[in-house]
Amino acid sequence: MNTGRTWDVLAQLGETKASDAMANLTRARKTLEDMQASEARLQELYADYSSRLQQQDGAVCSMSETKNIRNFMDHIENLREGMTKNRLIAESAVGTARRLHAEAEQYRVKMRGLADRAAEQLRREQEAAEAKRMDALAVSRYNFGRR
Repeated sequence: MNTGRTWDVLAQLGETKASDAMANLTRARKTLEDMQASEARLQELYADYSSRLQQQDGAVCSMSETKNIRNFMDHIENLREGMTKNRLIAESAVGTARRLHAEAEQYRVKMRGLADRAAEQLRREQEAAEAKRMDALAVSRYNFGRR
Protein backbone atom coordinates (compact mmCIF):
# COMPACT_ATOMS: atom_id res chain seq x y z
CA MET A 1 0.00 0.00 0.00
CA ASN A 2 1.27 3.44 -0.89
CA THR A 3 1.02 5.31 2.40
CA GLY A 4 2.33 8.54 0.89
CA ARG A 5 -0.61 8.63 -1.50
CA THR A 6 -3.02 7.84 1.33
CA TRP A 7 -1.77 10.81 3.32
CA ASP A 8 -2.06 13.04 0.26
CA VAL A 9 -5.69 11.97 -0.16
CA LEU A 10 -6.38 12.69 3.51
CA ALA A 11 -4.66 16.07 3.19
CA GLN A 12 -6.85 16.87 0.18
CA LEU A 13 -9.89 15.82 2.20
CA GLY A 14 -8.78 18.27 4.89
CA GLU A 15 -8.49 21.02 2.27
CA THR A 16 -11.99 20.23 1.01
CA LYS A 17 -13.47 20.23 4.51
CA ALA A 18 -11.81 23.55 5.32
CA SER A 19 -13.01 25.22 2.12
CA ASP A 20 -16.55 23.87 2.61
CA ALA A 21 -16.57 25.13 6.19
CA MET A 22 -15.36 28.55 5.01
CA ALA A 23 -18.14 28.67 2.42
CA ASN A 24 -20.70 27.80 5.10
CA LEU A 25 -19.29 30.49 7.38
CA THR A 26 -19.46 33.04 4.57
CA ARG A 27 -23.09 32.12 3.85
CA ALA A 28 -23.99 32.34 7.54
CA ARG A 29 -22.36 35.78 7.82
CA LYS A 30 -24.20 36.97 4.69
CA THR A 31 -27.51 35.73 6.14
CA LEU A 32 -26.79 37.57 9.38
CA GLU A 33 -25.93 40.77 7.51
CA ASP A 34 -29.17 40.49 5.53
CA MET A 35 -31.13 39.99 8.76
CA GLN A 36 -29.50 43.00 10.34
CA ALA A 37 -30.25 45.13 7.27
CA SER A 38 -33.89 44.01 7.28
CA GLU A 39 -34.13 44.73 10.97
CA ALA A 40 -32.73 48.23 10.37
CA ARG A 41 -35.25 48.84 7.57
CA LEU A 42 -38.10 47.78 9.84
CA GLN A 43 -36.77 50.09 12.56
CA GLU A 44 -36.70 52.98 10.10
CA LEU A 45 -40.21 52.17 8.92
CA TYR A 46 -41.45 52.03 12.50
CA ALA A 47 -39.81 55.36 13.32
CA ASP A 48 -41.33 56.90 10.18
CA TYR A 49 -44.85 55.79 11.07
CA SER A 50 -44.33 56.78 14.69
CA SER A 51 -43.46 60.31 13.60
CA ARG A 52 -46.50 60.33 11.29
CA LEU A 53 -48.69 59.36 14.21
CA GLN A 54 -47.23 62.13 16.35
CA GLN A 55 -47.78 64.64 13.55
CA GLN A 56 -51.39 63.57 13.30
CA ASP A 57 -51.95 64.13 16.99
CA GLY A 58 -51.61 67.86 16.37
CA ALA A 59 -53.63 67.82 13.16
CA VAL A 60 -57.22 66.95 12.63
CA CYS A 61 -57.37 63.37 11.39
CA SER A 62 -59.98 60.74 11.09
CA MET A 63 -60.21 58.09 13.75
CA SER A 64 -59.90 55.33 11.13
CA GLU A 65 -56.69 56.82 9.73
CA THR A 66 -55.13 56.90 13.19
CA LYS A 67 -56.32 53.36 13.83
CA ASN A 68 -54.81 52.18 10.52
CA ILE A 69 -51.45 53.72 11.41
CA ARG A 70 -51.50 52.14 14.88
CA ASN A 71 -52.42 48.74 13.42
CA PHE A 72 -49.63 49.04 10.85
CA MET A 73 -47.18 49.97 13.62
CA ASP A 74 -48.30 46.91 15.60
CA HIS A 75 -47.70 44.80 12.51
CA ILE A 76 -44.24 46.29 12.07
CA GLU A 77 -43.49 45.62 15.75
CA ASN A 78 -44.51 41.97 15.32
CA LEU A 79 -42.25 41.73 12.27
CA ARG A 80 -39.38 43.29 14.24
CA GLU A 81 -39.83 40.75 17.04
CA GLY A 82 -39.78 37.90 14.52
CA MET A 83 -36.76 39.42 12.81
CA THR A 84 -34.97 39.69 16.16
CA LYS A 85 -35.59 35.98 16.81
CA ASN A 86 -34.33 35.15 13.32
CA ARG A 87 -31.26 37.34 13.85
CA LEU A 88 -30.45 35.52 17.08
CA ILE A 89 -30.74 32.21 15.24
CA ALA A 90 -28.48 33.57 12.48
CA GLU A 91 -25.94 34.74 15.08
CA SER A 92 -25.96 31.25 16.58
CA ALA A 93 -25.48 29.76 13.10
CA VAL A 94 -22.48 32.05 12.54
CA GLY A 95 -20.99 30.91 15.85
CA THR A 96 -21.51 27.26 14.93
CA ALA A 97 -20.09 27.80 11.44
CA ARG A 98 -17.08 29.59 12.95
CA ARG A 99 -16.46 26.67 15.34
CA LEU A 100 -16.82 24.10 12.54
CA HIS A 101 -14.46 26.12 10.35
CA ALA A 102 -11.85 26.20 13.13
CA GLU A 103 -12.17 22.42 13.55
CA ALA A 104 -11.87 21.88 9.79
CA GLU A 105 -8.78 24.11 9.69
CA GLN A 106 -7.20 22.12 12.52
CA TYR A 107 -7.95 18.90 10.66
CA ARG A 108 -6.50 20.36 7.44
CA VAL A 109 -3.31 21.46 9.16
CA LYS A 110 -2.98 18.10 10.92
CA MET A 111 -3.48 16.09 7.72
CA ARG A 112 -1.12 18.34 5.74
CA GLY A 113 1.52 17.92 8.46
CA LEU A 114 1.10 14.14 8.47
CA ALA A 115 1.26 14.03 4.67
CA ASP A 116 4.42 16.14 4.68
CA ARG A 117 5.95 13.95 7.39
CA ALA A 118 5.09 10.79 5.43
CA ALA A 119 6.58 12.27 2.25
CA GLU A 120 9.76 13.20 4.14
CA GLN A 121 10.00 9.71 5.63
CA LEU A 122 9.51 8.14 2.18
CA ARG A 123 12.23 10.41 0.77
CA ARG A 124 14.65 9.39 3.56
CA GLU A 125 13.85 5.70 3.02
CA GLN A 126 14.46 6.06 -0.71
CA GLU A 127 17.73 7.88 -0.10
CA ALA A 128 18.82 5.16 2.36
CA ALA A 129 17.89 2.43 -0.13
CA GLU A 130 19.78 4.26 -2.89
CA ALA A 131 22.81 4.70 -0.63
CA LYS A 132 22.69 1.00 0.28
CA ARG A 133 22.46 0.06 -3.40
CA MET A 134 25.38 2.34 -4.25
CA ASP A 135 27.43 0.86 -1.38
CA ALA A 136 26.68 -2.65 -2.62
CA LEU A 137 27.68 -1.63 -6.14
CA ALA A 138 30.92 -0.09 -4.87
CA VAL A 139 31.75 -3.20 -2.86
CA SER A 140 31.09 -5.48 -5.83
CA ARG A 141 33.25 -3.27 -8.09
CA TYR A 142 35.97 -3.27 -5.52
CA ASN A 143 35.77 -7.05 -5.19
CA PHE A 144 35.68 -7.44 -8.96
CA GLY A 145 38.77 -5.26 -9.28
CA ARG A 146 40.75 -7.35 -6.77
CA ARG A 147 40.39 -10.55 -8.79
